[in-house]
Amino acid sequence: MFQITVTAKVVKKIETVQQELSFNRTMKRTTFIIADATAAIQLTLWGPEEQILVDNCYKFENLSIKTFDCTKLSTTPYTKIIKCKEIEDVVDETLILCKGIAVVTGTISGATIEIQNKCFFCKNAVTINEDITSLKCNTCNKRQLVTTVLKEIKTEITVTTSNNNIETYNVPRDILDIFTLGISNYEDKELFLLQHNRIEMEVINKTVHKMKECL
Repeated sequence: MFQITVTAKVVKKIETVQQELSFNRTMKRTTFIIADATAAIQLTLWGPEEQILVDNCYKFENLSIKTFDCTKLSTTPYTKIIKCKEIEDVVDETLILCKGIAVVTGTISGATIEIQNKCFFCKNAVTINEDITSLKCNTCNKRQLVTTVLKEIKTEITVTTSNNNIETYNVPRDILDIFTLGISNYEDKELFLLQHNRIEMEVINKTVHKMKECL
């Protein structure tokens, strides 16, 4: 197993679980995010979580590297953890890259949900006149019944991260429906989004793929 030594700052604790091992054994497993001036990465700490503290810097000797779904680091029985001096400049703790996936935490400061009418054939935007039963798409020039026009829900949220950066993201309809489960009115969905103090999202190219509330 390839092992490395890393000096980094512990910027975030994600979760602690009691992991089941073989022969009916268990061990505490805690997931952290550590960072230096060049990158941030997930670290799995086996054993007591008190070995490291958030906002402290350490030299981690003999960490293993896992790259199954994305690059992660993990302690081993041979890992040594040595507290070291402060690292002043580290990458944004709200942005952790993993094969193009950015994990973003922050507060939703704006939300817009729009219903867009799309051509059944070419999927481009069309305008519906309620007084007629059919329309011709200006892009593909095909006539279609108004009842066949596709309804697309476009959701954009503006997120203020913990370091006061402001970013806008697209939220697919299935992600929106899961996060706002039980709410049918779109204005109520917008209000529901704004009522959350902090959220955590997995984002690829400004599109949200997972979203949950931070407790």
